[in-house]
Amino acid sequence: MSRIGGEAVEQGLWQLFLLLLAGLNFFLAVFNTLPLLPLDGGHIAVVWYERLRNRLRALRGKAEGPPVDYTRLSTVTLTLVLIGGAIMLLTITADIVNPVRLT
Repeated sequence: MSRIGGEAVEQGLWQLFLLLLAGLNFFLAVFNTLPLLPLDGGHIAVVWYERLRNRLRALRGKAEGPPVDYTRLSTVTLTLVLIGGAIMLLTITADIVNPVRLT
């Protein structure tokens, strides 16, 4: 992204540069909503789960359940982070070996 953005600015293609910047910003916003625990989407998913569980328990006449144990969710999160890290390393390696050029 930085190489293409730099080449776009050198060639005076400011619209392309701004579109790349907007696309990167949009991607980061959507990525942050993924239901992974370290991200905001993970915390939102846990809160929604607790609310749904407590509503179902209330319909059955039971008391609210205990809070979710985050240590039990850490293995799933760690696995997904490792997979994402492997994909990131593969992408960085491909970018170093054969970088994308605008021209």
